[in-house]
Amino acid sequence: MYRGDTPFCSEECRQEQIERDEAKEKNKNLSSSMKALRKKEQRKSVSPNKTQNYSFHTGTVAAA
Repeated sequence: MYRGDTPFCSEECRQEQIERDEAKEKNKNLSSSMKALRKKEQRKSVSPNKTQNYSFHTGTVAAA
């Protein structure tokens, strides 16, 4: 038996079901990988670099 108690009319029908299930699983895994890649790219675009913005004040400094 393939995946539980599902009966098949022939070995050919069983093999076709196995192939459909494998294709569906492969597509699902590919889809998950693409989602993870998109999330990773989004995080990069939110903070492209980790430099800090510093404020600079211009003026004259007198030391004694």
